[in-house]
Amino acid sequence: MSHKESNSSKSGKEGSSPKKRSLPQTTSSFPLARVKRIMKEDKDVIQISNESVFLVSLATEYFLEYFAKKSFGQSQGEKRRTVTYKDVARVVKDVDQLEFLLDVVPETIPFKKALQKQKEIKGIN
Repeated sequence: MSHKESNSSKSGKEGSSPKKRSLPQTTSSFPLARVKRIMKEDKDVIQISNESVFLVSLATEYFLEYFAKKSFGQSQGEKRRTVTYKDVARVVKDVDQLEFLLDVVPETIPFKKALQKQKEIKGIN
């Protein structure tokens, strides 16, 4: 029995004092100071707790892991091991949860079609 265990069992008051819940001891791959700086770019944000910075950082890591795995799966489906822009754009198009990225990661189109589309937008035929 360790020293801590023997002390807590002797006192008989194990868990009697209210304890604050804390986050699991996990580290983030992103520099938290930079994440905080990015979060502060929002003019509506006045204060940011360290816990929220950490959670945003972890959420970002999980999102990028999910996105990368989906993109890699797309490339493997085409019998390749290299993820290309085309794979990323296809995942954005096909996965409903990533629909919000459609404007940021559009599907590639041939140059000729892009020129035609640009002319249509400008009203030049």
